[in-house]
Amino acid sequence: MWTANILLTNWAARWAGSVSSLREIWQEALSDVTSMRTVEIPREEWAQRLKEFTAIHEGWLVSLDVLGPKIGAQPAIDNLPLLGVSADRIDTIAVSVARSATEHLGHIVHAVTRIHVERTDDGADAALQIESADGTRTILRFRVAALPETVDGIVRR
Repeated sequence: MWTANILLTNWAARWAGSVSSLREIWQEALSDVTSMRTVEIPREEWAQRLKEFTAIHEGWLVSLDVLGPKIGAQPAIDNLPLLGVSADRIDTIAVSVARSATEHLGHIVHAVTRIHVERTDDGADAALQIESADGTRTILRFRVAALPETVDGIVRR
């Protein structure tokens, strides 16, 4: 959405002809968009890497969507503080968030086959994607992708 706003702003500001083509405006707008890279976590490292992921991101605001061929896109969590992500068994991943200090919400993913972390080019985690054997993808994304050392003010429970 904000890319479209940049495009419109650039177009209006440069309508007088200082930019010779729409292609140049589009390329300039897209140059400001941060690109992402995806890193797969090997199965034998799931428990440890998810423990590290939790230690870094506990308290960060997250949203969780479930995407599947039979169900489409289903939002499950919207901007709640992350409590943790863990590998409870060899093929089960649990995501926990807090609605309040006393009310917690969990989401369990069964028959997990792959886990990916999506990172910005700066190395900031943007999302965690969990794939299941039935083709369902669970995507846990941060409200803001930022390097942990640039974030302050998160209240630990």
